[in-house]
Amino acid sequence: MSSSLISILNSSLNNYNDTNSSWRNFISDYKSYLIANSTVRQITNGYLQGVRFNLTAYLRSINYNTNCAWIIALINNLPNDVYFTTGINFLYVPQFSIIEQLYTSWITTQQNS
Repeated sequence: MSSSLISILNSSLNNYNDTNSSWRNFISDYKSYLIANSTVRQITNGYLQGVRFNLTAYLRSINYNTNCAWIIALINNLPNDVYFTTGINFLYVPQFSIIEQLYTSWITTQQNS
């Protein structure tokens, strides 16, 4: 790996948020892949009461990178946190390593373009 790529990856280790439109589009292109490689997490209404309307709080409770809340919302067809409420019985949640791999691929494509 080139030193500039390593530098970019290190400086943005936890920067998986959706502030870059190119990154958002890249993830959108891989939505089906993310769903296919997700664990289906059951969510009981009792548990949901503590994190209702707050997908980020739910991700924090399962020790998942909260900068990825928008990705989890995207693959579960949730427009925003308000839709994370009763009636949601499960969520698709990919292994974080898959998102890391996609991020590395995206960074590489940005470096080469």
